[in-house]
Amino acid sequence: MKNTKYYSLPIIALSLLFGCQKVDHEIVGKWQTVGPLSDSLFFDEVACELTFKENGRFEKFSDGGMSIQTRQTGKYQIDGDNVIFDFSDHREPWAISFKIADSRLSLSDGGQSLDFVRSDQTSEALLALPEMPSTLKEATDLLISEMSEDDKTFVATRAQDDLIMFHMGWGMGIRNRFGLWAGNKKLLSSCGSRWMHPDSASGVIINSVWKELRNDLDPSYLKDIEEIQALAKTIPVHGPDIAGKTFKEIADFLAQTASDSFLVTFDIHQREGHDTHVIFETFEGEQTLAEILSMLSFRFGFRLLYEPGKIVVSE
Repeated sequence: MKNTKYYSLPIIALSLLFGCQKVDHEIVGKWQTVGPLSDSLFFDEVACELTFKENGRFEKFSDGGMSIQTRQTGKYQIDGDNVIFDFSDHREPWAISFKIADSRLSLSDGGQSLDFVRSDQTSEALLALPEMPSTLKEATDLLISEMSEDDKTFVATRAQDDLIMFHMGWGMGIRNRFGLWAGNKKLLSSCGSRWMHPDSASGVIINSVWKELRNDLDPSYLKDIEEIQALAKTIPVHGPDIAGKTFKEIADFLAQTASDSFLVTFDIHQREGHDTHVIFETFEGEQTLAEILSMLSFRFGFRLLYEPGKIVVSE
């Protein structure tokens, strides 16, 4: 970010000293953003509130750009035209210029600015957002409540070994949104240990969602899905049979392989007039149908669905 200043240990120590003294400055009080925040200094947020206290501490209440209530605290210091934020969950203080005029507080980093007005009430938009989860159950329930029925079915019908596919996209969102990198110790502890790595914790949360969703599936439906997945692990596919072929050619071959091996329909949903070239450059020897399907999903982004008596692959 432009004009962001980082301070050395002596300045940090000085800011901590000031944080213990009473602050006599017009910045003291609660401030709330006005207008759209699409160019927010703190990400694209619904709203942001800053409360500067006389004891040198501040509170920031926003949605963090993640559609969830996010609260941060720390110490602050006024240094000329800058206010220095020493966030409790940041490694370095952050200095940003400010100006108070006409009952408005303006924060600016030289390229972007954000305006606040004094307020004695908390934003209704923020209060309407879900609270930050502090337990595994809360995180699980929140994620499920936000899923569509199609997404619930998609997650529930994955084999447990395939949940790793969610690590980068969905998992990254969980790690950032639920503050796993920012020290949400209560949620980390609920996932196993307050010292657990955020990557591992997001995996625990995804597994919890998966188990909860599977509990809601009809047992006979789930049994059919598991049988198809188990059979797919036993069907061999030879590399030369699909190496260098187009998606349509690979799909036709896999469909024939599946129908020859067990009574399952293999459907391909392809965008009209679009022929994707899928080349297994490193595929040699023999792999199972399940491994090939996973490769299509993980490496090439195809959506793999399991239905009773049917495997569906779509672009």
